[in-house]
Amino acid sequence: MPTADQIITRYLELRDYMEAEDKAFSERMEPYRKARAALEGAAALMIAASGPTTKHISCEAGTVFKTETLSVKCADVQAFHNFVFERNARQFLTAHVAKESVKEWMESNGGHPPPGVDVTFIHKVQFRRS
Repeated sequence: MPTADQIITRYLELRDYMEAEDKAFSERMEPYRKARAALEGAAALMIAASGPTTKHISCEAGTVFKTETLSVKCADVQAFHNFVFERNARQFLTAHVAKESVKEWMESNGGHPPPGVDVTFIHKVQFRRS
């Protein structure tokens, strides 16, 4: 049976080795990331030059196409909440739960979560240097 010192020492060695290898790999891949970004930019220009209705270009090697992604964030929580509650616009809300609020609720309510909320505690083993 290994000792605690042996387990911790070996774990830290492995972690350091893996971090160094991840960094080296990331550095080796950087020119390839830049090349891919340049090719994506050239393809985007090619699609744009083909006209406003062009969404893709196909050839023997494959197809390049445009996609659109919507990114949304709440810039003014109060204004958003006012909008939702004034219009009863529940479709704008999700079932995401604020962990800190649940934690505070549980601390002041005998460890019980609010109705309809499931809580799972995840336990991890972590290491740090002396």
